[in-house]
Amino acid sequence: VGVTFYSLLTGSLPYPSGSMMQVVAAVLNGSPASLTQHRSDLPAGVIAVVQKAMARRVEDRYQSYAEFRADVAALRAVEVAPATLWDRFRAWVVDGTVNLIVVSLMVGLAPSTSGQPVDWRRIVVSLVVALLVVGIPEGLRGASAGKWLVGIRVVGPLGGAPGLVRGFARVLLLALTDLATAGVQSVVVEPNRIAAVTLVSSLLFHGLFLLTARRRNGWRLLHDVLTGTRVVRPQASTAHRRSET
Repeated sequence: VGVTFYSLLTGSLPYPSGSMMQVVAAVLNGSPASLTQHRSDLPAGVIAVVQKAMARRVEDRYQSYAEFRADVAALRAVEVAPATLWDRFRAWVVDGTVNLIVVSLMVGLAPSTSGQPVDWRRIVVSLVVALLVVGIPEGLRGASAGKWLVGIRVVGPLGGAPGLVRGFARVLLLALTDLATAGVQSVVVEPNRIAAVTLVSSLLFHGLFLLTARRRNGWRLLHDVLTGTRVVRPQASTAHRRSET
């Protein structure tokens, strides 16, 4: 099986051709030619499976076809579906709640007493907390606490975690809504209108991120498009679903 797999991947045999005795001697005493000599683009996981299937010692090889099949199936890319807007909203609520709790512990629940209509200190602290509790985990692992609980994740152009740059960029783009809302607050003259203006402005600026969302593009919001990321829900693989039926 290992030799067949090797040949299918490379189009070559793992041992030098020659007489039957030369081939047998190479199998018993030599090592197969490295896969990377023929295919430098093969993932490490594929190479590991082939090497184990062709191991010289019997105890180092796969002990059953089921074990071999399971490792080959694990090499398949995880099948994903676009996350729904409802899933994303639930994750956003969880992350927002975490952010609110952390910020409140750091700067307190009471509004600013500086006499200014906008509490810029709270906004800055909230941004830093968002970078730490959302930007970093999404960049490195693809999921903040909210997305992890809901079962969705952020992926980059290659399908893996987007990286810190994209993770931070997503947070900073969303933070523009808070900054824009704060800018509107700062020009409101009548104190009794601040709450209403804040609510309307926040809904308006957050709504702008929905302008790019379409079913055909996987419900990608504005910051998804600008950062080259997607939010997806991993699905059970075809092999896994087949094994359950």
